[in-house]
Amino acid sequence: MKLLFALATAALLAPAADRVTLLYDSHGAPGLATGWGYSAYIEYRGKRILFDTGDSRAALAANAKALGVDLAKLDAVVVSHDDPDHYAGLDAVLAVNPRVPVYVPDMDSGAFATGMMNHIYRAIQSALPGQHIVDAPSGALYIRVRDAQDILPGVRLISLPFDSGQRREQSLVLDTEAGGVLIAGCSHPGIVELVRAAGPKVRTAAGGFHLTTTGEADVRKTVEALRQAGIQKVYPAHCTGRFATDELRRTFGAGFGMAAAGGAIPLDTLNAPPTSAPQPKRPPLGR
Repeated sequence: MKLLFALATAALLAPAADRVTLLYDSHGAPGLATGWGYSAYIEYRGKRILFDTGDSRAALAANAKALGVDLAKLDAVVVSHDDPDHYAGLDAVLAVNPRVPVYVPDMDSGAFATGMMNHIYRAIQSALPGQHIVDAPSGALYIRVRDAQDILPGVRLISLPFDSGQRREQSLVLDTEAGGVLIAGCSHPGIVELVRAAGPKVRTAAGGFHLTTTGEADVRKTVEALRQAGIQKVYPAHCTGRFATDELRRTFGAGFGMAAAGGAIPLDTLNAPPTSAPQPKRPPLGR
């Protein structure tokens, strides 16, 4: 009896396996909220990180509850860029974890900029017909990032410009025994550029690859460039697009893993073929 109690106690106290669980995407397991946006929950070396928050407070909260993710216990939040489908769910986190550090891109304009002229411009823009401006929640513990920055042991952010240098997008890199893991929100600067900026040891790329509207020839070039850059495993989601997803599957074979809400990337077994939770068939992406 004592042995059984000891084993049970050890099991309860054992740290959770390092993994990335997709909380929100356009596609997901039955019963989960889905929509145009992205959010990934990262368990890594005893820390809990939320990368992006999707486009809905209610959807993020519901999916977190369904998947057993306690947003109140997050150690950090990272917002890749200031498109609302990547930060509009942030209120769900702040409602239960108001002092969690929130890492956002440092820009002179956009949802997270603090300048008076930016606030005036956004107020004017929001008053124009057809405009839908989503302000970032006030009162959060924002940490603005412009260059590469370590945020936790083994966890770093890289930041690259896009939109003619007017905006920035940051991606997250995790160090693992099987090589670095890059998690991208939308890859506006280019997924290949992000991989190169993350360093030569990155072997896994996950998230939105921003290839939905890219021509087929350029998609093939991009996928081949990823392979030549040393990427061995891919978990495309969000804005990757159907053709690009199929091309990634064809090129990476056993190194391809389907990503949708409810699926997981097991960081401690990246040397093995990708696995994920059972997913519904992904329909053609229209965006």
